[in-house]
Amino acid sequence: MKTARVLSFCCACIFIALSPSLGFGQSVPVPEYYGIYVVADGQLVKLDSKAVQATKYVTVPFGQRNAVGNIVNGQPAALPAAGVRIPVFPADFQIVIYQQSSGIQSPQDVAQSIHLVPLVFVRTLNVDTGFPNNIHRSAMENGWDDGNPAEMVMANQGGQQQDLELLVKPMPGHQDMVIAGLQQKLAPGVYRISQGEQDPMAAMMGGGKGLAFAVEPLEQGETQKCVNESLSYMMTMSKTAYSPCSGSLPEGMATASSTDVANPAAGCSNYGSCFKSGLNAWTSGSWEEAIADFRQATIKDATKGDAWTWLGRAELAAGHTNEFPAAWDKAISLGFPLILGVCHEKGFMAGNCERGNLTISTTHISFGRERETPLFSAPAQQVTPKGSMHLPLVNQQGFSPAYFRVAVDKKNYNFDFIPFGVTCQTELPQAMCPADGTAQQMAVGSYVMQVIPRIASGEIGSQITPH
Repeated sequence: MKTARVLSFCCACIFIALSPSLGFGQSVPVPEYYGIYVVADGQLVKLDSKAVQATKYVTVPFGQRNAVGNIVNGQPAALPAAGVRIPVFPADFQIVIYQQSSGIQSPQDVAQSIHLVPLVFVRTLNVDTGFPNNIHRSAMENGWDDGNPAEMVMANQGGQQQDLELLVKPMPGHQDMVIAGLQQKLAPGVYRISQGEQDPMAAMMGGGKGLAFAVEPLEQGETQKCVNESLSYMMTMSKTAYSPCSGSLPEGMATASSTDVANPAAGCSNYGSCFKSGLNAWTSGSWEEAIADFRQATIKDATKGDAWTWLGRAELAAGHTNEFPAAWDKAISLGFPLILGVCHEKGFMAGNCERGNLTISTTHISFGRERETPLFSAPAQQVTPKGSMHLPLVNQQGFSPAYFRVAVDKKNYNFDFIPFGVTCQTELPQAMCPADGTAQQMAVGSYVMQVIPRIASGEIGSQITPH
């Protein structure tokens, strides 16, 4: 987990000061003593003390992702996000570096060693462990993260967050001080500031050095900086790739954990708060609460497909197999693709079933893994439903398989839906689930069988431009 930590700067004192005007380097207060300070609401807050007493704090979700070795051993790609209390800094701030100049290091040298890095809000984390295990797992991280793998000692290509460029100028009247600032205000979100070379081993052991801070409003930041991340491994290399969040989440395995969201639907005042309250209830497994929250979100704004999608998921998880189809029909008609986490049966001789996403929309039906070429993608008119079946085969745990079949270009594909809130065995040629899981699988199979012909006939058509 990435944690907020107080900065420790060798031989240097850094002050983060609010500029009351838009001009870079103007009206910066000067503290009386060496130290690390932030100016918030006109007050100096010392950051290098044993206990930082900021003027304002906020609790934000930080991602907790597993190392690839843990994933290979059966653990999920990510754990539920952890709430971390971090200070709130103004969007328009400046850094004041104050130290006695010496032949070893000047204030300007210190300025050049400072890192200011924006974090991203990772919604879905997809991990491919690579050779020789080739395990693919997805989880909802739903937390702020720098996007790097847990194994920071491994070389990571792509997706890494870049330092924001700091401009440096002298502090008028103070020869031992320089001011560093940005050309523009910081956008809402979470950032990390640190000094010196990054320590990958420290990060691997629990967060790395640096101070995380927030720029409000965070809800706006979570939307603007929301990404789905695909992380793949190959030997001692890893590669990160991002795609923007669409709102319709693949693999529906877990969702956001927000410490600032009210639970009851009656307490939400707008679409955003109702939707996030529903996600919070979903995370805790409170299906009926989630249904109430998502339904309130659809009342607040009936044109947003993500609330309809999640309402259907909550209805299905609660066992309301007659109620979820209407919500999913509405989402699809709004141009919002329905993304189902499934396991593709490749045959008993071909090894484990292949996890991926089956996408159903008014423009196409496709199956594939995130950011990879789909196994197939075709309009609904070219996809033939072939039925669904619950097999009598039962293993020692009492689990049994259920699948549905579609044909594309005269080739059959068997898919096992991964049910919500149920633990199934997917490291097999078929996904094996307990009775409540197979009930979801059969319900989804029946839905897929009837919705594809309805899309093909035009009965379900997009009402708006697809997302």
